[in-house]
Amino acid sequence: YIEMEYFPSQTLAQKLDDRQRNFGQTYERLFRIYRQVLCAVHYLAELPVPISHGDIKPHNILVGERDLVKLTDFGSSAL
Repeated sequence: YIEMEYFPSQTLAQKLDDRQRNFGQTYERLFRIYRQVLCAVHYLAELPVPISHGDIKPHNILVGERDLVKLTDFGSSAL
């Protein structure tokens, strides 16, 4: 079995598409989202065995409630 956290969200790509339907993007909100992505990448790079994600794009970034961000799809990652 594979156990995963339930994380109700949309991808960043979906959120950006929703912008045209009044998602309400602001530069501050986008900055907070991208800052979390950069923090995740920094964390992965600072591990004892660094991990390179290899496929960071809006479709692999989940944005949940209160703009909490999760980086997904580590299929292309390298140690």
